Amino acid sequence: MLSTTRSLTTPAFTADDFVPTQWDSAEKKAKFANHLMRFIANDFPRSQFHKEFYRRLSMTFGHIAHYDSAGFYAHYFESAERKQKFLKACMAWPCYGDSAFTYSDVERAVIARLKGGGAKHEIKPELTIEQKATLKAYAIHNGPNWKSFLFSRLHTFVPNWLNREETILRQIHPDIIDQINLSDLEG
Repeated sequence: MLSTTRSLTTPAFTADDFVPTQWDSAEKKAKFANHLMRFIANDFPRSQFHKEFYRRLSMTFGHIAHYDSAGFYAHYFESAERKQKFLKACMAWPCYGDSAFTYSDVERAVIARLKGGGAKHEIKPELTIEQKATLKAYAIHNGPNWKSFLFSRLHTFVPNWLNREETILRQIHPDIIDQINLSDLEG
């Protein structure tokens, strides 16, 4: 993680990297970009999600403001799956607008840094004890090809009723399952 953190935060963005707008200086754009990279590199800590940062972030990458910053934070950062979706959405954003009027230059620079810094590997799977136990039992029962069996099972018709195991397995995002090894399910 240390090398990924460095690749996301080093070198720091400077005012020379951005174009000022009528409303914000290039220095302010650089400050936002650096804060966003630290926020991501540090696994989206609530302590770094202050009001000014929320206001700017909610106006970039196609995001919209929520009722308040707590709602925005809960929507994007309270689970590994949501963090992953946030990063994927940011990296897919087409960066509309003129840099003299928008933060599109910041968006392009952040996207380039995310794609080059391995941000997709920054998120660690978060599974409950019950999910780990269910996945482990499933893996042991189905042998070395347990992931392919599981993916085919999860992509088949879903009846109106599900047993407990099926319900638990369907709550785990496929990207997280794909990252898991049997040894990760211990403990």
